[in-house]
Amino acid sequence: MKTVTFRQLRVFVEVARHLSFVRAAEALHLTPPAVTMQIKELESAIELPLFNREGRKVSLTTVGEYFLVYAKRLLATLKDADDAMARFRKLESGALSIGLVSTAKYFVPQLLTRFRDEHPGVELKLVTLDGRVAARGEEGEIRTKCRQLFAGYLDSSLDADAFDEDGWFRTGDVGHIRPDGHVVLTGRLKDIIIRKGENISAKEIEDLLYAHPKVADVAVIGLVDRERGERVCAVVERVAGSNDDLTFDEMVAYLGEAGLTKFKTPEQLEVVDALPRNETLRKVLKYKLRETFNDKPWP
Repeated sequence: MKTVTFRQLRVFVEVARHLSFVRAAEALHLTPPAVTMQIKELESAIELPLFNREGRKVSLTTVGEYFLVYAKRLLATLKDADDAMARFRKLESGALSIGLVSTAKYFVPQLLTRFRDEHPGVELKLVTLDGRVAARGEEGEIRTKCRQLFAGYLDSSLDADAFDEDGWFRTGDVGHIRPDGHVVLTGRLKDIIIRKGENISAKEIEDLLYAHPKVADVAVIGLVDRERGERVCAVVERVAGSNDDLTFDEMVAYLGEAGLTKFKTPEQLEVVDALPRNETLRKVLKYKLRETFNDKPWP
């Protein structure tokens, strides 16, 4: 068995508990693709499938049921070690100083909720595309004000796009505020596709398709369309070594079973060997995909 991390084990146990990648992501304050990536890497490390996936239905394989027992034991041992180190840190005598970095602490939600207390003066608001302050649970662009923020660009002509009329910095990130006060990032403003006046989040579709077993990676883009303004195109990177590509009908059925609203379903599917990425961060270059498929005849 190849290298397995405690983070992968923590994610695995959470998915097994909820039997849902989305609910596990919410519990861990991660995105669904991040959870899916951890599970894929774990399954690759042990070279065996841990979950059966049929649409939105997730269940443990026989291997997964056995592995869950050992994963819980390992995490329990880590917690015991963390507790022991905590007791050492409370010792008042001697010059002993011990620090322990626990992967479990990475997932503690209180770390996020403490941010506001530890960083006074940082203000956030969410603004919808039509300029309203977003209601709780409603998506909008995240804007911020704080004393740590830069005052503006050396080229002042760039400030108009960077700041709104009230001096709030436009992050370009889209998200919503959960009932418990956490801010959930759901995508980038530039990735919002406007089809027939309806706003569609590319990230929402990508999160769902990323979990499909025939998808190694995915990018959803808007392509120029005379009738719709933009049409939604899903560009899927095929699984290495596989000749069983995702079909358009499979994609539509899968997204429907996953609960995606019908008007958000992509009209176009393209399957490629590899998505174009930059050399440094390996970030998908969506503009390259638009250049490639904007001029392709459809349908």
